[in-house]
Amino acid sequence: MIRANRRASGFTLLEAIVALVIMAAVMIPLLSFISATAQALITAAETNERSFAQQAAVAMLEPLNPFEEPSGTLSLDQDVTVSWISEEILPQMKDVALGSPLSGFTFGFYKLTVTLARPDRDPWFTFEMRKAGYAKHSMTP
Repeated sequence: MIRANRRASGFTLLEAIVALVIMAAVMIPLLSFISATAQALITAAETNERSFAQQAAVAMLEPLNPFEEPSGTLSLDQDVTVSWISEEILPQMKDVALGSPLSGFTFGFYKLTVTLARPDRDPWFTFEMRKAGYAKHSMTP
């Protein structure tokens, strides 16, 4: 009778180990899922940050005329600088027919290599965009 009371009053070491193994079998996939989800959220946040920065850089460079400013650097905000280098893709058109709406202008088509950088770090990322460049020249008879 004493043995029956002792056995019924608590868990054996084997029962405790089995319970821990079952809990570990449940917790390991759960923790793995939480870790993968956190990493996916970090990646999504970085992708969104790059996308917003690129959109802001494109909007900043929209009025840029690569014919007059073939390279340069601007500050996007206090943490990001935008620098560009332009390369002529199509030769400049200088001889537009007199009397046409484009006479008096020289046109060119440029590829801009745009680099976004953060202070005290390597460049953050680079992308390319295309822009038309122009210059108005005086019409002398």
